[in-house]
Amino acid sequence: MPQLRSIDQPPSAREFYTPHLLYVLLYALLSLFVLNACTGTLTKPGGPLTQMQKQALTAEQAGDHSKAAELYKQLAAKSTDDGLRYEWLIKAAQSYFRGGESEASAELLADLDVNLLDTQQLLQRQLLVAELALDKRDYARAQTALNFDIPEQTDTVTQQKIHKLRITTFNALNDPITAALSHIALDALIYDEEAQLFNQQTLWQLLQSAQIAELETAQANAFNSEVLGWLQLAIIAKRPAQQGNRSINDWRQFFPSHPADITIVDSVLARQSQQAYRPSNIALLLPLQGSLANTAKAIRDGFFAAYYQSDHRSTPSIRVYDVTTADGKIRDDVYTIYQNAVSDGAEFVIGPISKDALEPLAFRSDLSTPLLALNYVSDTGLPHDLFFQFGLSPEDEARQVAERAWSDGHKQAITLTPQGDWGQRMQTAFADRWESLGGRLVESKNYDANSNDFSRPLRSMLQLVQSQTRKRNLQQQLGLELNFEPRRRHDVDFIFLAAFPRQGRLLKPQLKFHHAGDIPVYASSHIFSGIADANADRDINGVTFCDTRWTIDPTSSSIGQQVTRLWPQNSHSLLRLYALGADAFKLIPHLSKLQQSESYSYQGQTGLLSMDKQRRLHRQPSWAKITNGVPVELAEPEKPVAPTLKLSPL
Repeated sequence: MPQLRSIDQPPSAREFYTPHLLYVLLYALLSLFVLNACTGTLTKPGGPLTQMQKQALTAEQAGDHSKAAELYKQLAAKSTDDGLRYEWLIKAAQSYFRGGESEASAELLADLDVNLLDTQQLLQRQLLVAELALDKRDYARAQTALNFDIPEQTDTVTQQKIHKLRITTFNALNDPITAALSHIALDALIYDEEAQLFNQQTLWQLLQSAQIAELETAQANAFNSEVLGWLQLAIIAKRPAQQGNRSINDWRQFFPSHPADITIVDSVLARQSQQAYRPSNIALLLPLQGSLANTAKAIRDGFFAAYYQSDHRSTPSIRVYDVTTADGKIRDDVYTIYQNAVSDGAEFVIGPISKDALEPLAFRSDLSTPLLALNYVSDTGLPHDLFFQFGLSPEDEARQVAERAWSDGHKQAITLTPQGDWGQRMQTAFADRWESLGGRLVESKNYDANSNDFSRPLRSMLQLVQSQTRKRNLQQQLGLELNFEPRRRHDVDFIFLAAFPRQGRLLKPQLKFHHAGDIPVYASSHIFSGIADANADRDINGVTFCDTRWTIDPTSSSIGQQVTRLWPQNSHSLLRLYALGADAFKLIPHLSKLQQSESYSYQGQTGLLSMDKQRRLHRQPSWAKITNGVPVELAEPEKPVAPTLKLSPL
């Protein structure tokens, strides 16, 4: 990569997002300027902290990034030393960005004279330019901003940040090999064994998603033995199974101490020892009429989108069976429909969707053909060995929220869930997983989903009522009228909010009104409609939520792009269901591997999929945060809390 240079300079917030001709000319000139002469480290203020520095630090720690930014700007204005002044301005720009004020951050960066920045200051500036570009989904700009050699004196934390930003950028650009190369570079900077294993498994999944021709081209350009070892192993995993053992033995001789030998090789050998199951006839059992018709049709269309993108030399015949009556009710004889499909030659059955239709099938002793149910049955018994369960389980997402919040370092939680069965299931699933991890649940509160004003449950949840009571008691004791601002409880690290878009857009601003705007909020996918609406979703700015990657970034998958082209009217609102249908097709050859071991996983369209002993498939979804009203994808947690997974190749 080229040396660090003053590229991607935003002359103003407006021009950062909408460059005009003058900016393009300035940009071209600046791109020619290389800071070979710049040396030194990031200037740090010496001596004890001043009062204003303490105020800025306190505001930053309290999550009041806008106030911190203003204080940093004041410190810069008072500084007579250029190095310190630029350091404070960079800190101000970073604080604006952390607070979701991207335009203010870009505007401040534009005022910096890059000719006066030292190497580390310029590095911090470039990283912030990349973050701003990613925030706007301008991945090409982010790639340009990150195109530099890392200075030798750069600390480990900053190096890790650089590689993580590059990973996010190249994943968004659908460049799995370059993203994997950044994972390889990051691997040497991770000192926690569990986090390192997770990083290695992620880079392996990226390499296995690439075409063999791409891997071979990258292999020819490999610049060190560790990179070469990863690429050669990925190529071996792509080759026919009969070549596997000999190739692995040769690989081990060439790379005797390679990190993949500890974590990945066993999964390659396991894959090559198995024959993938590829049925020649598949039956879809779906409710094409009635209340579930739209759901069923989206799943069907996602299934066929994946089908038509598969290897046409081995595509099976597909037949769809309607499991509803003329008036839209689920038929009582679903098992008979299953038998008819088998009699018609089906070697694999997918569906039905509703639990009522699945229960009669799950525990029959005479199932003769594998069935992938598109929902989950009750835990009252062990289903038939040929009965697999897969769906978009809300409870799975609640458990994933618990794991993500724990990975993010939180320890004490509040749950805020709607009244009724769905809310209770979400609260229970979250609480069970959260407490099993060692977290503490300090409060659980329900709200009326039909209401617009949530003051009563929020005031109770945040203990503002107690604060008001303390005020009244003090006034009575002192006989004085006190100026008073209610104080919320401070024993909570984050809130798990189970809500749909309407409730979420009302609850998040009301949390801020009730002095809880600085408490992180985590949610399931239900809080996001699936349709980008910056104006409406500004009200849920800052919410971290899990979802399918399709929904977070519809351009991330070629199948997702095809769905959007074919069904533009419905694709966004039903995107999760299209992804479920696509996975139902793509999963079939992987079911035997997933069933063999809970440690295997498959990267599907709905998330990273693994299977438990009851043959229930579980998802690890992608993560995003609402920023300026739109979802921005987040990096995977550096240290997973779930059992480490050995990834099977795609």
